[in-house]
Amino acid sequence: MMSPVLVMGSGPWLTAWLRQVLTDNGYQSVEAYRPSELKPGSMHRAALIDLNLPDLMGWTLLETVAADVPTAVILGAEPGDASSALEMGAKAFVKRPIDPARLLAVLRFLERPEQHGSASLLDDLTGLPEDITGR
Repeated sequence: MMSPVLVMGSGPWLTAWLRQVLTDNGYQSVEAYRPSELKPGSMHRAALIDLNLPDLMGWTLLETVAADVPTAVILGAEPGDASSALEMGAKAFVKRPIDPARLLAVLRFLERPEQHGSASLLDDLTGLPEDITGR
């Protein structure tokens, strides 16, 4: 059995929706909202972190998780968040409104570490390397 995807949405509705998209596409997932909820030694195949979690918790989780787990962040409309997240270790990002097909493409990308490019090669629309998106 594959390790689950760690999902950290900004609220119960978004978290439930993300987990349903993952389940519908054959992924298992677990959720967390704070670093203290992460079980020591847990293995995750990827992480989705909403940077809009209250009290800047999304940024704290990114800092905690990105060193060990391929991570994508969910962005709001704040300028510069994508660059900052990539500098902190995120491998990709998903912009709101979240397109399920794009979310799944990002997960497939996260599962292939050999394709994790530099931040300068990421497509602004998809958060994926340009050679994957064909742009």
